[in-house]
Amino acid sequence: MYVLGAGVGALSLAIAVVYTAIYQRRVSFSIEKVLIKIALIAIVVMFVLPQIAHLSVNRIIDDNRR
Repeated sequence: MYVLGAGVGALSLAIAVVYTAIYQRRVSFSIEKVLIKIALIAIVVMFVLPQIAHLSVNRIIDDNRR
């Protein structure tokens, strides 16, 4: 699950690199803001999603034991 966040973050970086390579110019400020937001969300997902999954699975297992 950590790889999900890392993959999304790497995808946003790859989009910026490909855009720069194809158009031979910098990414516009508005696109850069969106890519930064995506990268920050990916970092949050990378650390929060595994914890949520762990707690959810733990609760389901505990409920099924009773």
